[in-house]
Amino acid sequence: MLKLSSVLKVSSVLKLSSVLKLSSGDKGTSWYIIWKGSVNVITHGKGLVTTLHEGEDFGRLALVNDAPRAATIILREDNCHFLRVDKQGLHTHPQGCGGQHSASGGAWESVLVLEKSSTNESAYQGPSGSSNNNVRNTREDSGTPSRDYPCVTDFILTHRVFMPSSLLHVNLNPLCTYHAEPSEGSELEKAAYSLNKKQKIIRLVGQWVALYGALLKEDPPAREFLELNQQFDWFSNHEEPVGKCQPIRAQDKVLYEIYRPNHSSVTLMLPVSTSVQDLMSSLVNPGGDHVLVKMNSAGDRAQLKLDATAVCTSLGLNERLFLCTASQVEQLTPLKEQQGPEQGSMDTLEQLSSKDIASQLSDYDWELFGAMHEVELVYYVFGRHKFPGATTANLERFVRHFNEVQFWVVTELCLCADLVKRASLLKKFIKIAAVLKEQKNLNSFFALMFGLSNSAIQRLSKTWEVGA
Repeated sequence: MLKLSSVLKVSSVLKLSSVLKLSSGDKGTSWYIIWKGSVNVITHGKGLVTTLHEGEDFGRLALVNDAPRAATIILREDNCHFLRVDKQGLHTHPQGCGGQHSASGGAWESVLVLEKSSTNESAYQGPSGSSNNNVRNTREDSGTPSRDYPCVTDFILTHRVFMPSSLLHVNLNPLCTYHAEPSEGSELEKAAYSLNKKQKIIRLVGQWVALYGALLKEDPPAREFLELNQQFDWFSNHEEPVGKCQPIRAQDKVLYEIYRPNHSSVTLMLPVSTSVQDLMSSLVNPGGDHVLVKMNSAGDRAQLKLDATAVCTSLGLNERLFLCTASQVEQLTPLKEQQGPEQGSMDTLEQLSSKDIASQLSDYDWELFGAMHEVELVYYVFGRHKFPGATTANLERFVRHFNEVQFWVVTELCLCADLVKRASLLKKFIKIAAVLKEQKNLNSFFALMFGLSNSAIQRLSKTWEVGA
């Protein structure tokens, strides 16, 4: 910050008659940060593109790239003040002038704005700006009806990481977005400009609805925003996945099976997003010393926090939920069913061809994949607890199936006592993996390969010798 301040110069324009006008095509000699006031950004062919306010900047890319200015900048009001960095200052402290921060309301904040690269049509770079700039730049890049830019989808998919839905809706609201009109030009040009803006916003909202689909119906701010624009049937082209595996929504009810220390159980139908506290309140009186614990087949226990949600879908393969008092936690023992089956299904597998088994795995994988939304990966990476009302149940179900296939291979081979049959079963799993690879189902392919690479299977040296 000190390095940047050492090359800043203050420029003031007190009257509109003393116009600061940076024309499109002029050589970029300075980078300006608006300290006070506002300016209009005008491009050839589009007229007024946007308005920049205090804390926003312009001219940095032209200065850095030593390129002509892409737009004309004119003042909107009297008594404007700018912080200016010239080329010499930029070269003196390039890191301090990297445009990674912008002044907003007197405070410096990190922000991200995706801007189309002039050298690569499919690449984007990040100049400084505010969160509102994110929406504005994305709207400008929302493409034509026949073409969508990748950054628009990326922005819509990840906006909740840095911008809550309510703020996005405010920036997309026609009452807030359509108000800008060019200060110059005929009435026809102004009308054309306004129509162009509306079309871009509608295309952006259309992409938003197409990407999220029915998830928006479960988001109250999104539903309210879309209801304001009832002249459009936003969900007319949306189709729900068809198959046995339907998407799990946050308010869908699922079966919770809760065990007591004596291994008796209670089953409840509750929303998948139910918190541990609400789950316990439906079973015991609040205020006691009861806790909810998840325990696996090895007896490893983990006490769940009261604010944890969707614990049913996040359980591991052999994990179960136990409700007990704090003093009973150490006395909990795994259920018999958690130890796994005692007999394999070798006889059944012998009657099925490798291709049929691989096809069934691929069909089920595809159904699970189709029920999963890509935004769940965003929630999973950044933490589902940071996104109220979000669910990652479908992603967790997909991952769980991968683990099921992996340990299914291990279980079947270890339960087969006959050496010859076990070698035959090993060959069958290898053939299934080969078919899965041909079908380009790498999910189940790697699940099988991980199972075959398990240390318990690798130690079966005689089985590998006979199978070879």
